Formats: sequence, structure tokens, C-alpha cells
Amino acid sequence: MSVTNGGPDSRRLLWELIQKIFNEWKLSKEERIAVLGTIDEAYESWAAAGWMSQDGIWWRRAVKLLEIQSALTIIFQSKKKEMLRTWLRAPNSYEGFMGKSPLEAMSLGERKSLADLEGVISYLKPVGHPHTKPSQ
Repeated sequence: MSVTNGGPDSRRLLWELIQKIFNEWKLSKEERIAVLGTIDEAYESWAAAGWMSQDGIWWRRAVKLLEIQSALTIIFQSKKKEMLRTWLRAPNSYEGFMGKSPLEAMSLGERKSLADLEGVISYLKPVGHPHTKPSQ
């Protein structure tokens, strides 16, 4: 089953996958809302329903988060998850992050944009090879 087709099952599956990622990253509710680029009321509604809306930018942001998690899984495959969480929260010298942590960089965008998530993806692609690691 694909999460990109937007049917009822894919909406539930995408919500479950995103929550699993957020739990692995140990994000607070506020961080989850910021990374999804949504508002508290929408997030609460999705949490109560157990699925997320496919309307608006949120669906595309959630799919981009799957892409980010996929790259991070390759990079940190044999390392402890704590290293991944440390990398997410540590300030990064990559110019696209503007001295902020990757997690902060994922939350910089406007609600109508994917640019912040795409910036993280473009950073991860060159280092996505299993034998390289992201710079701090």
C-alpha cells in the first residue's frame, strides 16, 4: 500500500508512520506541530481521528518527512538512535541550516512551503551513503 494515494488507509498509515518517526526523534507536541507546519487544532483533530488530512501542504510535508527519515536510517543504520537524536538537535554549520539544528531547519518554513524540508533533504542526499556521516 502506498501512502501517496490519499485513500482512507493511506491517511491512517501515513499518520502512524509520522507518529513513529516523531516518537523515535522524541519530539514534543509543539515540535511535531512545527515540523508538520500545522496548527494545534489541526494536529489535535488528526490525533483524535488517527489519520491526517490529505488537504493542504501537510500531506506533502509528511511525505517529505518520510524521505528525511529514510536518509537518516541509512546514515545512522548501525549507530545508536541517540546519535540520530543528537544530530537532529545540534547546531549545524551547513549554510542552509543558518547555524540552526536540522530539527529547527525543518521548522523554519512557512505553512505553504516545502522549502525547509527540501533543504534538509538536499543536505542529506550527498551524505546518504552508508559510509559517510553528516558534519556537525
